[in-house]
Amino acid sequence: MAEIRAGAAAALCWVAVQAQAAVPALTEALQDRDSRVRRLSGLALARIGPDARPAVPALIQALVDEDMKVRAAATSALGRIGPDAATGLVEAVQKNKAARIRAAAAAALPTIAGQASAAVPTLIGALKDKDVGVRLTAVWSLERLGREARPAVPALLEAMKEDLLRPAVQKALKSINR
Repeated sequence: MAEIRAGAAAALCWVAVQAQAAVPALTEALQDRDSRVRRLSGLALARIGPDARPAVPALIQALVDEDMKVRAAATSALGRIGPDAATGLVEAVQKNKAARIRAAAAAALPTIAGQASAAVPTLIGALKDKDVGVRLTAVWSLERLGREARPAVPALLEAMKEDLLRPAVQKALKSINR
């Protein structure tokens, strides 16, 4: 049965341009018990791009999937969906109760082209998260944004006071100041 579900998701990867009608089924398939089905559903949603915006909440949940390939597919899909995904990721970083999801959403934010203006203030806020993993992920994400993260420099300098973050912050500041 999983073979059939995986085959259907794989087929939708190739016809995704006309597959907007499949978004609800693909969204549901992100929770399938078979990791191949989840991964291929994420890849199909990535190919659909901005028209897959209704899947954003499920894709954010998939960012913490046990399978690395599913997480990568979800990140790719969110990046391809674009600005609508950025809104969902910002909300997840700021409001989700689960630290794993806050960190995963912070890591995914830099993948959305042209969204640094939304990402940087959110990541600055995440530097004060109660969970060290979220704070560290925010530093890494700011590093990935490079020069676009310049408004975060004062907050990063403040974060240098935390021993666990100091090496990552130093690296981020080098990336930002290049």
